Amino acid sequence: MIKLDRDGLSLCKIQGELFEKSITNVSTSSSIFIRRFMNSEIAKSFDSKDFLNDTISINGIYKELDAQFGKSKYGSTKFNGEVLFWIGYIYRYFSYTYDLSSKQVYKIIKPDELNEMYYVYHTFDCANAIERILEEKGICFDEDKLNDKLLSLIRNKAYENNISFNDSKANNYLFKGNNKTIFLKEAGVPNNDNVDNRYETLPLFYKDNIIGEVIFKKINDDNKELSILFTDDKYNNTEMKLVIINKALDYVNKELDLKMVRLVIDENDNEVLKILEKQGFIKTNQNNNYAYLEKRMVCD
Repeated sequence: MIKLDRDGLSLCKIQGELFEKSITNVSTSSSIFIRRFMNSEIAKSFDSKDFLNDTISINGIYKELDAQFGKSKYGSTKFNGEVLFWIGYIYRYFSYTYDLSSKQVYKIIKPDELNEMYYVYHTFDCANAIERILEEKGICFDEDKLNDKLLSLIRNKAYENNISFNDSKANNYLFKGNNKTIFLKEAGVPNNDNVDNRYETLPLFYKDNIIGEVIFKKINDDNKELSILFTDDKYNNTEMKLVIINKALDYVNKELDLKMVRLVIDENDNEVLKILEKQGFIKTNQNNNYAYLEKRMVCD
């Protein structure tokens, strides 16, 4: 956990005030307003702390939400003002101290649940209240226990038996997976003679369907960069990513004889990053919302 510092405290208070004032400043129900906010671009600026350098006012935030999602009058149930302040405050406290995005925190616990929990937990210290709430939900954020649980899920997941990607034919445009002929253009790769030969692109299958691409970019003769792109977001989850990465690393070991492989991962994939680091990957850089991790595949 991350200790709540001055920046974190400021963000908690601002978000609490934002939620409290939503009673008179938004036309939707409290639940709808909170859902919109927690999944918004402005919430991302709270997550990254960039909001602290912004000059936007509380009223300006409501306008930003309308601009992103459109004006709405859906729902009419409003929570109590004190309850709303507490919900806004504890959501931000949870996000900040557990290093989770607003969207991730919202998925764990919904505002209607917090509304019901207020009268039990609002007198607790926030850290203690969050621990109790997680216990009720059977959720553990102890890093080692979390990693072990995820790895166990991955090993037992049906994805393992249904995920595949296949080598290209000689012309580099045609693939065959599960006895089905697939053209590169179906996986989103240009079908022309100017395909950059630094890239080896393999279509990613789940059962008989293409759901994305596994891309190896040549850095030099000994090193390649691995990235995974999904064309179907419903498969874009922690378990699937780790299954694919592990299969890709098997491919690296068996077919490419590389000394080092570099992974490019969304910087917000905290669970994936933690597990990869536990498996020996070292984070070397971060830019453009991506984290870069490296692992030596053989010893020099």
